[in-house]
Amino acid sequence: DLKRDRGVGMNLMMHPLLMPDGGLVIHDTSPLARVDACGRVEWQIDGIFHHSAERGADGAIWAVYRFPVPRMPNVAPTFNDEAILKASPEGKTLLLRRISDILDANGLGGLWRSHPYVDDPFHLNDVQPVLTSGPYWQRGDLLLSLRNLSMIALYRPSTGKILWHRVGPWAMQHDVSIVDDHRISVSDNHWRFAAPEREVDGLNRVAVYDFATDAVSFPFAAATTLHHIATRAQGRATPLPNGDMM
Repeated sequence: DLKRDRGVGMNLMMHPLLMPDGGLVIHDTSPLARVDACGRVEWQIDGIFHHSAERGADGAIWAVYRFPVPRMPNVAPTFNDEAILKASPEGKTLLLRRISDILDANGLGGLWRSHPYVDDPFHLNDVQPVLTSGPYWQRGDLLLSLRNLSMIALYRPSTGKILWHRVGPWAMQHDVSIVDDHRISVSDNHWRFAAPEREVDGLNRVAVYDFATDAVSFPFAAATTLHHIATRAQGRATPLPNGDMM
Protein backbone atom coordinates (compact mmCIF):
# COMPACT_ATOMS: atom_id res chain seq x y z
CA ASP A 1 0.00 0.00 0.00
CA LEU A 2 1.84 3.06 -1.26
CA LYS A 3 0.14 5.57 1.07
CA ARG A 4 0.51 3.38 4.14
CA ASP A 5 3.97 1.90 3.61
CA ARG A 6 5.80 4.38 1.41
CA GLY A 7 4.66 7.85 2.36
CA VAL A 8 6.65 11.03 1.78
CA GLY A 9 8.65 10.46 4.95
CA MET A 10 9.78 6.96 3.95
CA ASN A 11 10.13 6.78 0.17
CA LEU A 12 13.69 7.40 -1.02
CA MET A 13 12.63 7.73 -4.69
CA MET A 14 15.52 5.62 -5.95
CA HIS A 15 16.63 6.51 -9.50
CA PRO A 16 13.55 8.66 -10.31
CA LEU A 17 12.69 8.74 -14.02
CA LEU A 18 11.66 12.18 -15.25
CA MET A 19 8.69 12.04 -17.61
CA PRO A 20 7.89 14.55 -20.40
CA ASP A 21 5.05 16.14 -18.38
CA GLY A 22 7.30 16.86 -15.39
CA GLY A 23 6.10 13.87 -13.39
CA LEU A 24 8.26 11.08 -12.02
CA VAL A 25 8.28 7.30 -12.09
CA ILE A 26 9.61 6.21 -8.70
CA HIS A 27 10.15 3.24 -6.43
CA ASP A 28 12.06 2.31 -3.29
CA THR A 29 12.42 -1.47 -3.67
CA SER A 30 8.64 -1.28 -3.68
CA PRO A 31 5.76 -1.07 -6.15
CA LEU A 32 6.49 1.17 -9.14
CA ALA A 33 4.51 4.42 -9.08
CA ARG A 34 4.03 7.44 -11.30
CA VAL A 35 3.39 10.81 -9.71
CA ASP A 36 2.47 13.95 -11.61
CA ALA A 37 4.34 17.26 -11.43
CA CYS A 38 2.40 18.16 -8.26
CA GLY A 39 3.25 14.88 -6.52
CA ARG A 40 -0.15 13.21 -6.93
CA VAL A 41 -0.03 9.45 -7.49
CA GLU A 42 -1.39 8.57 -10.94
CA TRP A 43 -0.83 4.79 -10.85
CA GLN A 44 1.22 2.04 -9.28
CA ILE A 45 2.22 -1.48 -10.34
CA ASP A 46 2.44 -4.05 -7.57
CA GLY A 47 5.61 -6.05 -7.02
CA ILE A 48 9.20 -5.28 -6.07
CA PHE A 49 11.01 -2.82 -8.34
CA HIS A 50 14.63 -1.81 -7.88
CA HIS A 51 17.43 0.03 -9.66
CA SER A 52 16.72 2.32 -12.60
CA ALA A 53 13.75 2.56 -14.95
CA GLU A 54 14.26 3.74 -18.53
CA ARG A 55 12.06 5.00 -21.36
CA GLY A 56 12.11 3.12 -24.63
CA ALA A 57 11.87 4.59 -28.11
CA ASP A 58 8.10 4.05 -28.09
CA GLY A 59 7.70 5.88 -24.75
CA ALA A 60 7.15 2.71 -22.74
CA ILE A 61 8.96 2.19 -19.44
CA TRP A 62 11.44 -0.65 -18.93
CA ALA A 63 12.04 -1.60 -15.31
CA VAL A 64 13.79 -4.17 -13.12
CA TYR A 65 11.20 -6.39 -11.43
CA ARG A 66 11.39 -9.00 -8.68
CA PHE A 67 8.56 -11.40 -7.89
CA PRO A 68 7.48 -11.03 -4.23
CA VAL A 69 7.10 -14.83 -4.12
CA PRO A 70 9.64 -16.74 -6.26
CA ARG A 71 8.27 -18.70 -9.19
CA MET A 72 11.42 -20.80 -9.35
CA PRO A 73 10.81 -24.27 -7.84
CA ASN A 74 12.96 -25.68 -5.04
CA VAL A 75 14.43 -22.38 -3.88
CA ALA A 76 14.25 -20.51 -0.58
CA PRO A 77 11.46 -17.94 -0.06
CA THR A 78 14.21 -15.30 -0.09
CA PHE A 79 15.34 -16.20 -3.63
CA ASN A 80 15.50 -13.12 -5.89
CA ASP A 81 13.42 -14.25 -8.86
CA GLU A 82 14.03 -11.33 -11.19
CA ALA A 83 12.52 -10.23 -14.47
CA ILE A 84 12.34 -7.44 -17.00
CA LEU A 85 9.04 -5.55 -17.09
CA LYS A 86 7.69 -3.24 -19.78
CA ALA A 87 4.92 -0.82 -18.77
CA SER A 88 2.92 1.69 -20.76
CA PRO A 89 3.04 5.36 -19.72
CA GLU A 90 -0.45 4.74 -18.30
CA GLY A 91 0.80 2.02 -15.97
CA LYS A 92 -0.30 -1.12 -17.84
CA THR A 93 2.08 -4.09 -17.82
CA LEU A 94 2.92 -4.95 -21.44
CA LEU A 95 5.63 -7.59 -20.95
CA LEU A 96 7.01 -9.53 -17.99
CA ARG A 97 9.83 -12.02 -18.62
CA ARG A 98 11.94 -13.84 -16.02
CA ILE A 99 15.74 -13.69 -16.28
CA SER A 100 16.08 -17.41 -15.59
CA ASP A 101 13.73 -18.17 -18.50
CA ILE A 102 15.68 -15.85 -20.81
CA LEU A 103 18.99 -17.51 -19.95
CA ASP A 104 17.59 -21.04 -20.20
CA ALA A 105 15.98 -20.35 -23.59
CA ASN A 106 19.34 -19.18 -24.92
CA GLY A 107 21.42 -22.04 -23.55
CA LEU A 108 23.00 -19.91 -20.85
CA GLY A 109 21.35 -21.33 -17.75
CA GLY A 110 24.61 -22.97 -16.78
CA LEU A 111 26.11 -19.56 -16.06
CA TRP A 112 24.25 -19.62 -12.76
CA ARG A 113 22.94 -23.17 -12.30
CA SER A 114 26.49 -24.58 -12.24
CA HIS A 115 27.41 -22.48 -9.17
CA PRO A 116 26.59 -23.16 -5.49
CA TYR A 117 23.13 -21.95 -4.50
CA VAL A 118 22.74 -18.27 -3.59
CA ASP A 119 19.57 -16.23 -3.11
CA ASP A 120 20.72 -13.53 -5.55
CA PRO A 121 22.33 -15.23 -8.57
CA PHE A 122 21.51 -12.54 -11.16
CA HIS A 123 21.17 -9.12 -9.51
CA LEU A 124 19.70 -7.50 -12.61
CA ASN A 125 20.53 -3.83 -12.21
CA ASP A 126 19.92 -2.20 -15.60
CA VAL A 127 17.51 -2.67 -18.49
CA GLN A 128 18.75 -0.22 -21.12
CA PRO A 129 16.54 0.15 -24.21
CA VAL A 130 18.13 0.70 -27.62
CA LEU A 131 16.60 3.84 -29.10
CA THR A 132 17.99 3.77 -32.67
CA SER A 133 19.08 0.95 -34.96
CA GLY A 134 22.71 0.45 -35.89
CA PRO A 135 25.04 -2.19 -37.34
CA TYR A 136 25.02 -4.27 -34.14
CA TRP A 137 21.52 -3.78 -32.73
CA GLN A 138 18.00 -2.73 -33.62
CA ARG A 139 15.61 -0.20 -32.17
CA GLY A 140 13.69 -2.00 -29.43
CA ASP A 141 16.56 -4.25 -28.33
CA LEU A 142 17.69 -4.19 -24.71
CA LEU A 143 21.07 -4.17 -23.00
CA LEU A 144 20.89 -6.09 -19.73
CA SER A 145 23.33 -5.81 -16.83
CA LEU A 146 23.48 -8.88 -14.55
CA ARG A 147 25.79 -7.81 -11.75
CA ASN A 148 26.30 -11.09 -9.94
CA LEU A 149 27.29 -12.79 -13.19
CA SER A 150 29.51 -9.80 -14.19
CA MET A 151 27.61 -10.11 -17.47
CA ILE A 152 26.27 -7.70 -20.11
CA ALA A 153 23.83 -9.10 -22.68
CA LEU A 154 22.20 -7.72 -25.83
CA TYR A 155 18.64 -9.07 -25.85
CA ARG A 156 15.88 -8.83 -28.45
CA PRO A 157 12.46 -9.07 -26.74
CA SER A 158 10.61 -9.54 -30.04
CA THR A 159 12.35 -12.87 -30.67
CA GLY A 160 13.48 -13.84 -27.16
CA LYS A 161 17.08 -14.14 -28.37
CA ILE A 162 20.28 -13.04 -26.66
CA LEU A 163 22.29 -11.74 -29.62
CA TRP A 164 25.54 -11.16 -27.72
CA HIS A 165 26.84 -11.47 -24.21
CA ARG A 166 30.11 -10.98 -22.39
CA VAL A 167 31.30 -11.78 -18.89
CA GLY A 168 34.02 -9.33 -17.76
CA PRO A 169 36.52 -7.76 -17.71
CA TRP A 170 34.08 -5.67 -15.65
CA ALA A 171 33.31 -7.09 -12.21
CA MET A 172 30.03 -6.62 -10.34
CA GLN A 173 29.11 -3.72 -12.62
CA HIS A 174 26.22 -1.25 -12.49
CA ASP A 175 24.76 0.51 -15.54
CA VAL A 176 25.32 -0.09 -19.23
CA SER A 177 24.87 2.72 -21.77
CA ILE A 178 25.12 3.19 -25.54
CA VAL A 179 27.96 5.52 -26.58
CA ASP A 180 27.45 5.49 -30.37
CA ASP A 181 26.43 3.04 -33.09
CA HIS A 182 29.16 0.52 -32.24
CA ARG A 183 30.26 1.13 -28.64
CA ILE A 184 28.76 0.69 -25.18
CA SER A 185 30.02 1.83 -21.79
CA VAL A 186 29.85 -0.11 -18.53
CA SER A 187 30.03 1.46 -15.08
CA ASP A 188 32.39 -1.08 -13.51
CA ASN A 189 32.34 -1.14 -9.71
CA HIS A 190 35.31 -3.53 -9.97
CA TRP A 191 34.84 -5.10 -6.56
CA ARG A 192 35.85 -8.53 -5.36
CA PHE A 193 32.81 -10.50 -4.25
CA ALA A 194 34.97 -13.23 -2.71
CA ALA A 195 37.17 -10.90 -0.63
CA PRO A 196 36.57 -10.92 3.16
CA GLU A 197 35.12 -7.41 3.17
CA ARG A 198 33.99 -7.48 -0.47
CA GLU A 199 35.99 -4.35 -1.15
CA VAL A 200 36.62 -2.54 -4.42
CA ASP A 201 39.68 -3.94 -6.20
CA GLY A 202 41.50 -0.62 -6.34
CA LEU A 203 39.11 1.81 -8.03
CA ASN A 204 35.92 1.90 -10.04
CA ARG A 205 36.34 1.90 -13.80
CA VAL A 206 34.35 2.90 -16.87
CA ALA A 207 34.81 0.22 -19.51
CA VAL A 208 34.05 0.93 -23.17
CA TYR A 209 33.39 -2.10 -25.36
CA ASP A 210 33.69 -1.74 -29.16
CA PHE A 211 31.55 -4.20 -31.11
CA ALA A 212 33.50 -3.41 -34.30
CA THR A 213 36.86 -4.50 -32.86
CA ASP A 214 35.78 -6.76 -29.95
CA ALA A 215 38.06 -4.66 -27.73
CA VAL A 216 37.60 -3.14 -24.25
CA SER A 217 39.24 0.12 -23.22
CA PHE A 218 39.21 2.26 -20.08
CA PRO A 219 39.39 5.86 -21.36
CA PHE A 220 38.51 7.49 -18.02
CA ALA A 221 41.19 5.78 -15.93
CA ALA A 222 43.03 9.03 -15.22
CA ALA A 223 39.85 10.74 -13.97
CA THR A 224 38.77 7.87 -11.73
CA THR A 225 42.30 7.73 -10.31
CA LEU A 226 42.51 11.48 -9.74
CA HIS A 227 39.20 11.57 -7.87
CA HIS A 228 39.63 8.13 -6.26
CA ILE A 229 36.19 6.88 -7.31
CA ALA A 230 35.71 3.65 -5.41
CA THR A 231 32.06 2.96 -4.54
CA ARG A 232 31.43 -0.70 -3.75
CA ALA A 233 27.86 -0.77 -5.04
CA GLN A 234 25.38 1.30 -7.05
CA GLY A 235 26.52 4.19 -9.23
CA ARG A 236 25.86 5.14 -12.85
CA ALA A 237 27.93 6.46 -15.75
CA THR A 238 26.14 8.35 -18.51
CA PRO A 239 27.98 9.24 -21.75
CA LEU A 240 27.64 12.87 -22.79
CA PRO A 241 27.60 14.13 -26.41
CA ASN A 242 31.03 15.78 -26.09
CA GLY A 243 32.71 12.53 -25.04
CA ASP A 244 32.69 13.21 -21.30
CA MET A 245 31.11 10.86 -18.81
CA MET A 246 28.72 11.94 -16.02
